[in-house]
Parts: sequence; C-alpha cells; structure tokens
Amino acid sequence: MSSELPRRFGRRLAFLRKVRNLEQHQLGQRVGRDNKFISRIETGQNFPRPEMIDRLAKALQVPVSALFFDEGVDNNPKSMRRFIDTFLDKSEAKQLRKYFLQVLISHED
Repeated sequence: MSSELPRRFGRRLAFLRKVRNLEQHQLGQRVGRDNKFISRIETGQNFPRPEMIDRLAKALQVPVSALFFDEGVDNNPKSMRRFIDTFLDKSEAKQLRKYFLQVLISHED
C-alpha cells in the first residue's frame, strides 16, 4: 500500500470527526476502540481494515466513499454535489447553520 493513502485517509478521518464535533475518544467509543487507535489512523501510522472503515463511516454518519474523497483527485462536480447532498441530509440544524456560515465566510474571500 502506498504510504500516501494512509496519510490522506487519516487527514480525511480527522476532518470528518471534527466536522461532527467529536473528540478522538468519542469516535473511538462509537467504534469500540480507544483514542490511541483513532490517533494512529489519523496520523497515517495505521490503516484500518475494511470492517473498521465501515464502522468509522457509520459512526460519522457518512458514506464510506466520504472517507476516500480527495479534493485534489475528485474534481467531478456531480460527484461533489452528491457527496454534499448526502452529507447535508444527515446533518442536524446546528451543524447546517455552522456549514452555512462557513460557506458565507469563505465565499467573501
């Protein structure tokens, strides 16, 4: 396995965890592991097995593909819209307000 894949996967996992306002130990609890396990994945030291990838996606309420989505690789507008729609459909009002404000702020730049 390329050493770049675990790092990219880990960065994506950390990003999605933070979007969901979860600490490493909280995500770990949701998947039945400790915060050190999550940390090792997020830093690219470990790469999870397929069944754990599925558990991580379910714990974050995202499709498995969201864990592999890479802005530098996937520039297909339809694919990005589908991802955004799925992500927003699973978000609560508080999270939607946060995303909306982030979009407004970044749009002003």
